[in-house]
Amino acid sequence: MGHDSIVPGTLKTCPTMNRSQAEGKAALPCWIFGISTFMTSIKSTTCRCKGACDSRRCACLKNGKGCESGCRCQGCQNPLNGVDVSKLSACAVQNIRRLKALTEDELNTLVELPCGHSKVPLRELTGDYHCSGCNEAYWYSFCWNGVAQDSCSWHCEVCGQCRDWREWHCDDCNRCTYGVSLPCQNCERRNDRMMW
Repeated sequence: MGHDSIVPGTLKTCPTMNRSQAEGKAALPCWIFGISTFMTSIKSTTCRCKGACDSRRCACLKNGKGCESGCRCQGCQNPLNGVDVSKLSACAVQNIRRLKALTEDELNTLVELPCGHSKVPLRELTGDYHCSGCNEAYWYSFCWNGVAQDSCSWHCEVCGQCRDWREWHCDDCNRCTYGVSLPCQNCERRNDRMMW
């Protein structure tokens, strides 16, 4: 199917896109990656946890949001309660406990951007930070313990790891894979083993 035959408005953004891509700045259509779902719409969920809502078994925490009044949880300790997740990167949301454990001094620590134009407080890198010198977006990767450039990296919310821009998440094997090959390297190896 060529680009001419695509009906406008039918392409959806992929769940494995970084924030800039999801906001439409550089949105890639899902058919490139073979992904049928998209994450730009936050699911309306409530939980019924009997525990403390502090694990990914909690539907709210799993969907990257705090528990709401409609939830029927008991003894709720969801770490995202009261947190404005719209201002955080996907990596910061999935590593919210590490973010909350940082002291004021650590959050105020100046971190040099990879471009070298400036040093900014770590607290400003928990979401998207746009460098005025190079017009590039940066965010702090808790997975890599360093600053990540938005156009070169992204955080896979399924695997819970920051990834290079050349990696993508395969829905078939539920793993991230390197490259632009379809099927992914993991599925291809699995299919080869099945043939023998």
